[in-house]
Amino acid sequence: MHGNVHSGHPLSLGVHKAGSAPRCRPRFFVPQVRRKLLWWNRRVRQYLGMAYTIRAVRTADWEKLRELRLSALADPIASVAFNETYENAAAQSDEFWKRRAEQGSRGLLAETFIGEDGADGGLWAGSVTVLDEGDSAHVVGVYLRPEHRGTGLAVLLFAAAEEWALERPFVTRMVLHVHENNPRAEAFYRRVGYRRTGAFVKDPKASEFREYEMIRRLPVR
Repeated sequence: MHGNVHSGHPLSLGVHKAGSAPRCRPRFFVPQVRRKLLWWNRRVRQYLGMAYTIRAVRTADWEKLRELRLSALADPIASVAFNETYENAAAQSDEFWKRRAEQGSRGLLAETFIGEDGADGGLWAGSVTVLDEGDSAHVVGVYLRPEHRGTGLAVLLFAAAEEWALERPFVTRMVLHVHENNPRAEAFYRRVGYRRTGAFVKDPKASEFREYEMIRRLPVR
């Protein structure tokens, strides 16, 4: 989800008249084209009714889990939301990723849900991880590939995390932290029912920035 929607056809890039000097394209021309293409891709996906399969990660998925995580950490927009760095994650061993992938299978107090794109050979389009912390279920590791933002996938992933939380014996609320420089993510969290509590933590990568706590109360079971 990048930038605002421009008027006119999303792929209309402009031409110059014969005999006139071609206009110099600004330095941001290529990113601007990319944003328009991503916008068009998302709209087509919405109108065609994208089919996502939401499921929990299992041990055999460790290579796909690693690839998606490294993609998230390399994304200049999404990386602000993660405390882990690309360099540290890329240096981890295969065994590290296998252990991370099998958390749910081992019955640990954590689960990662992924959305598989049925129209693209089962590509992992996004993920979310949820942790059982007693009375709270902590949502972390939220990531969607750029072309899958705005398609409704995030809502499906959050619904899976909440369903998991409702099965925990003591959890009464969902909690997450959003970086102050990530207003788009905060806007989505508000749409699905999260609200700031007033509490915050410092960004461990840059202590001058804040990560605001947001919660959503779960229905009484």
